[in-house]
Amino acid sequence: MRPTFDRAMLIVAMCLTSLAVTPAEAIVGPRFEPAPCSFTPAADQVEGLTLNCGFVLVPENRSRPEGNWIRLAVAIFKSSTVATRPPLLLLGGGPGTVVLDTFGPIISGALAHDFTADRDLVMFDQRGVGYSQPALNCPELDDLALRTIGIHRTRDQETDDQVEAAFVCRDRLVASGIDLAAYDTAANSADVNDLRSALGYDQFDLWGISYGTRLALAVERDYPAAVHSLVLDSALPPSVNQVTDRAANAERAFRTLFDGCAADLACAAAYPDLETVVYDLVAEFNHTPANFFAQDPRTGTVYNVVLTGDRLIRTLHAALTDASLIPFAPLVAASIRAGDFTLMSQATSLLTFGGRGQSAGMFYSVNCADEVSRTSPARVFAARRTVRREIVEALSEDARLRICAGWGAGQTPRRSGAPVVSDVPTLILAGEYDPLTPPSYAEIMSRTLRNGRWFEFPGIGHAVERSSSCAHAMMIDFLAAPQLGPDARCIAEMRPPAWVIPGP
Repeated sequence: MRPTFDRAMLIVAMCLTSLAVTPAEAIVGPRFEPAPCSFTPAADQVEGLTLNCGFVLVPENRSRPEGNWIRLAVAIFKSSTVATRPPLLLLGGGPGTVVLDTFGPIISGALAHDFTADRDLVMFDQRGVGYSQPALNCPELDDLALRTIGIHRTRDQETDDQVEAAFVCRDRLVASGIDLAAYDTAANSADVNDLRSALGYDQFDLWGISYGTRLALAVERDYPAAVHSLVLDSALPPSVNQVTDRAANAERAFRTLFDGCAADLACAAAYPDLETVVYDLVAEFNHTPANFFAQDPRTGTVYNVVLTGDRLIRTLHAALTDASLIPFAPLVAASIRAGDFTLMSQATSLLTFGGRGQSAGMFYSVNCADEVSRTSPARVFAARRTVRREIVEALSEDARLRICAGWGAGQTPRRSGAPVVSDVPTLILAGEYDPLTPPSYAEIMSRTLRNGRWFEFPGIGHAVERSSSCAHAMMIDFLAAPQLGPDARCIAEMRPPAWVIPGP
């Protein structure tokens, strides 16, 4: 039976966007309005840091300044000394990742000292995201995922259900007065410049993560005077297309996993046929799914989960983004083959239930404009012809292509896909195992950044700085003297993943 969307859930969803917009006549120019912090700071933030929070008000659609204005949720960690350097602005990924909840509570202790010793650290939820108003959340998609996690559906049914849920969300957002076409990278770039002005800064050092690297380059292109230096972590060049590349990028990451295990004597001995085991399991569970139980860590609810081969591929794919999980990947496959689903249950709790900190509506508004508008189903199909069938089927783009065809996203200017040429000092970080933004993307991005260097970090997945003390130290070193470049000697001391081997 096809899932339906109950009335109570939709009423709650309507409330989530009730603070959508403010009439233009109530506002004079972009400005900062202090407000209580929306996230809970870590305990040592209260004593060790001065934290200011609030909203920056900007036009929803800058081509219609007489229209509605929106609020960007901002947090400013003030410098612990006299600020002598430009503030560091964090640009989150996704698009649609909630920055304040994800990063705000962990900026404390030594980490806070590193970032605020001589500068302010500024974070904000991009338009349509998290605590910004309106938030383009799609609880319909979350509800669908929870209600169907224990139901075995065909791929066509999964696609149809996802498209239906997304369009229910779209209709609700539009009915609340939101202009979906106004939420794109160009608007995000202008928001950064307005945020800079409203907070009284001359320039930013921009720290972009994943999609945030593309946004950082858009700011450098559109408002170069506002940018002092760039840290681009997990590069997403404007010239590449993740929709077209997604399956090939995933296959490269899986190949890195299989080859990495084979190159390690202990891993190769414990898992001598890892690639065969993984793809045999995929075929087996796509033919005859299994079941296991997993707990949602936020609610404590335990769900019966249907394990198909597609779900196994998607779970391992997500695990390769996280350096702390990569060493467990071979053991996950081996334990499933032995009939033990304990690790798969834990991975599902962490990656499926714990990984929903994203505003899906903002993802579609940006991604449909940036990526899908610059490709076609024929190009996506052609790019996947040489990729393993198991990966292509598990990471299908059918739902995204259909959703974007009817989402109502804006039209991206042609120049948005052109490489950004710049002399601004730039540090680019890439993870060896990253299945989303591979090291080749960092190399592509560096070609036109004439004062930039890129570095690959062994054993690391996505969001490199968060996973590597070496990358963190290089970033701090770079920010202290961008023109000199970072000390990269620590990379030579890094080792491959410390593969988890079963005991005797």
